[in-house]
Amino acid sequence: MIPSQVERAKMRHAEALARIVAGAERVTGETDAEFKARLSEMRKGAHPETTKEPVKRKIYLSGPMKGYPGSNYDLFTRVAGELRAAGHEVHNPAEFPHDGPHGTFPLRQAFAAYCAYICNEADTIVLLPGWQVSLGVSAELALAKNCGLEVAEYADASVAEEFRLTFL
Repeated sequence: MIPSQVERAKMRHAEALARIVAGAERVTGETDAEFKARLSEMRKGAHPETTKEPVKRKIYLSGPMKGYPGSNYDLFTRVAGELRAAGHEVHNPAEFPHDGPHGTFPLRQAFAAYCAYICNEADTIVLLPGWQVSLGVSAELALAKNCGLEVAEYADASVAEEFRLTFL
C-alpha cells in the first residue's frame, strides 16, 4: 500500500524528531530534570524549532452551492473570512467575478479557474457541510486527491468552541 501524503508527512516529522532528540545536547546550566523534561517535550513534537508558527495553508474552499439559498455564498464567505483571519490563503469559488444574472454564470470558465488553483497552487481542500451530496465537490475532491492535497472537513462554531478542521 502506498502511504498517503499525510502518512508521508507524519513519517518525515517522526524522522526529523528522532534526529533532533538523538542530537540533543544539554544546555549550559540545565539540570538533569530540565534536560529530561525538554527531551520528553521534544519526543512529543513540541520542539521549539518545529512549533514556531502554525502552518499557513493555501486552501481551496469546496462545498455545495446548487439548490442552496443564495448559492450558499453566505457560508462560503464566512468560512473564507475565518480561515483568512487564521492566516491562511483561501480561494473561495463564491468570489468568482460575475456581474450578470445567475443563469448566465460562466460555469466552464469558473471550473477552469477552480481546477487551475487546485492543481497549481493549493495544498489543502476544505470541505463545507453538505459536501457529500454535491456533484461539483465530487469533481473538486477527486482532482484534489489526485494532486496530493490534504483534505479537511470544516466544523463551525456551532459544533465546536471555534471553527475546526478535521483532516481526513
